[in-house]
Amino acid sequence: MPAADARPELSQILAQEGRRRRHRIVLRWGLVVGLVGAVAAAVVIWRPRADANAPKYRGAAVVRGEVVHEVSATGRVEARSTVSVGAEISGRIATVEVNYNDIVKKGQVLARFDTASLHAQLDQSRASLAAARVAVEEAVLGAKQAHQERVRSDQLFAAGAVGSAERDNAVTADERAAAEVHSMRAQVALQHASFELASTNRHRAEILAPIDGVVLSRAVDPGQTVAASFQAPVLFVLAEDLAKMQVVAAIDEADVGQVQPGQAAHFTVDAFPDQRFEATVTELRNSPVITQNVVTYEAILAVENPEHKLRPGMTASVKVVTASDHDALLVANAALRFVPSGEAPAQPGSHGVWVQEPGQAPRRVEVLVGVSDGIHTAVRGELAVGVEVLVDLATPVGEKPK
Repeated sequence: MPAADARPELSQILAQEGRRRRHRIVLRWGLVVGLVGAVAAAVVIWRPRADANAPKYRGAAVVRGEVVHEVSATGRVEARSTVSVGAEISGRIATVEVNYNDIVKKGQVLARFDTASLHAQLDQSRASLAAARVAVEEAVLGAKQAHQERVRSDQLFAAGAVGSAERDNAVTADERAAAEVHSMRAQVALQHASFELASTNRHRAEILAPIDGVVLSRAVDPGQTVAASFQAPVLFVLAEDLAKMQVVAAIDEADVGQVQPGQAAHFTVDAFPDQRFEATVTELRNSPVITQNVVTYEAILAVENPEHKLRPGMTASVKVVTASDHDALLVANAALRFVPSGEAPAQPGSHGVWVQEPGQAPRRVEVLVGVSDGIHTAVRGELAVGVEVLVDLATPVGEKPK
């Protein structure tokens, strides 16, 4: 049975060939895996090892955003316009017509003096003026008579009826009478001035409001005696409009060069710590204010006060916006100050930051600096958002991490 014997022998040959094929496949994969492992081992072996003592740095990412530089100061809230109202005459206050916080109109009576003595002085001046006018009339009549006597004396002297002495007496009497008329008329002017003064003092017995405004302070009560001698005493202080206020801020001499009229500002007060009030710098005064050897300059900030929350005398914490950049690359200020170990510091006037690629030494990137808020600074240079700039040592040199 030759055919039957041939079939088993063919099956054995096919089985052996399959085993050899599988053996070759396994061998190929083994070689591939071994080659990959060898390459990985070579990479691990030949890769540069990090120096355990090499300095490690802490970085901060470059970001894009807004930066605002502000000058801080302390100030006080004041009314934009205040008027001190005093008394121009002396006497006893009869009535006080207004009180604190009252709204007054220009020309409104604030207080009145007792006018009894003022009326008496006015009547006395009026009588003195009338007497002076009568004296003028008498002097005019006397001068007319003296002139007639002189004319008559001249005629008699021309006729030889009287001597020169009598004629001279007549001339002198005429001139004296004319001078008396001028003197009496001067007395009339003097008494008229006294009468006007008494009348003015009578009108000054009423203390009037010089402006439209509100009463901030009152320093007088009914029955009080006021003495106006060399300086008029202040009885009332009026504010023109408390809806428009101002802040007088003390700017330090180190910051005064950055503050200019027209700059925006904002401030807070202790009464409303969560509310920010917007203001504008309107004036920077040149007169220095020296307190314990500290020099400051007064800046005037205008602020609207429609809700009347701000009151005169409040202490304000002021910030004046002197510069801003709304879309800038920002780096931490520490990055501009940091210099890696072994590197030379930057030259004066040169600014830069340090960056480090993995496995490489730090390198310096030159930048141009702009606005700074004390924490971040706007820069221009070969930097992009997200780049880590070095700001400090993470691990001191020579110290192993624990």
